[in-house]
This record gives sequence, C-alpha cells and structure tokens, in this order.
Amino acid sequence: MPLQKAALIKKTYLAEGTIQLDFETEASFEFQAGQFISIKVEDNSSSPCIRGYSIASYPHSDNQNKAFSLCVKLVENGRGSNWLNSLKEGQEIQFLGPNGKFLFNPNPDSKNILFIATGTGIAPLKTMIEDQLLNKNNQNKFHLLFGVRYIKEIFYQDVFQKLADKFSNFTYEITISRPEKEDWSGNKGRVTALLENLKIDTTNTEAYLCGLKDMLTEVTSILESKGLSPDKVHSEQYD
Repeated sequence: MPLQKAALIKKTYLAEGTIQLDFETEASFEFQAGQFISIKVEDNSSSPCIRGYSIASYPHSDNQNKAFSLCVKLVENGRGSNWLNSLKEGQEIQFLGPNGKFLFNPNPDSKNILFIATGTGIAPLKTMIEDQLLNKNNQNKFHLLFGVRYIKEIFYQDVFQKLADKFSNFTYEITISRPEKEDWSGNKGRVTALLENLKIDTTNTEAYLCGLKDMLTEVTSILESKGLSPDKVHSEQYD
C-alpha cells in the first residue's frame, strides 16, 4: 500500500493535553467509522517511526470526500504526538490507510448499544456514533460512558450534547476520576464505577470499548459479570 499525502488545514486545542488535527488529502479518501491511519513521523531522528491514530471524524457520503480529523493526546517525549503538534497549517504528512477492523456491526438482536471510552480512546467511538446517527439514521438506543482524569481534560462534550439534543435515542455520561475542583457536581470516579451501577438488558445489548489495556480488561469483566456474552463485547486497545 503506497503512502498517501494530506495537508494540515486546522489545529484545535480541545482540552489540556489534547488536540484535534484536520487534514485534507490529495486524493479521495474513503474510510469506515472506527478505522485508523498510520503516520510516518518525519522528525529529526535518524530512526524511522510510524504511529497509528484513530480517525476522529465520521465518513461523509460524498464520494469525493478528501478530509479527515485526528484526536491526539500530547504525550511527554512522545515522538508522534509532539511532531504532529509542531505542524503548521499547510504542512503535509505521509500516511498509510485506512486500516482496522474495529467497526460498528449492526445486529438485529441488539437494540441497545453501549459505548465506553477513556481519554482519546473516544475517537473511534465518536465517529461510530456520528456515522450511525447522522448518516445511517439508526434508531437503536445509544448510550456513551466517557471518562477522563481531570475537569480540564474534558473534550467533545459540545459534540455529544448537540447529538443528544437532536437525537432522543442518544444519551451520554462523562465522569472525572480526579476532579480538581471541590464544587464539581458531575459524575466522579472511573467509568467502571458508572458501569457497575448501570442496568443492562443483556438480552439485547452490545458494547463497544476503547481505551488502555487495564480499563478494557476491567470493563469486559464487569460486562460479563452482568451477563453480557463475550461475543457482544467489541474492543480496541490503544496502548
């Protein structure tokens, strides 16, 4: 698969430590919600470096779609994230993709879809939700549990609120594991705590998870303890 090129058209600081990068490709770029691309990091190091990032924008029906977005966590001493953050508008990247099989698979027996993410693991779930609601007009019930560590790290809340306002079948909850303000009135704790208290009809529920390995292991264990069969739990690990 040959390398493709895309130019940075906009960089947005979503929250402390998280940026969104919007790119325009040279050629038409077709992808499915949940897929990722692999970027060639062209910094000053002599050793080659490829980093994978989930696409954070949802596919558009236009066959000439030439745009995509990435949601990137800025990692201290991280070659990929720091190089991407150094890019100026108009600069180009080279990448491979799209790739990945972490896709939304409609199941007629599952009317309730549960999404669980932490940090930038929200990227593939965000695009799945947008694709199903905005493109597919999916009438299933979608519920999202999204966890970050600090209040200052919350991002995409405006996106999810707009979806919730427009679609009665979409709801979401954000939880903060280490709120830095005592007057924080929202959910406190990890997503696992939210999940423990969540009632799930396991006969018609399917779950999609994205986050670090430890979170995925714990969440999967909770879901299975509630009676959700392993074949209805889909996950992608990003560490």
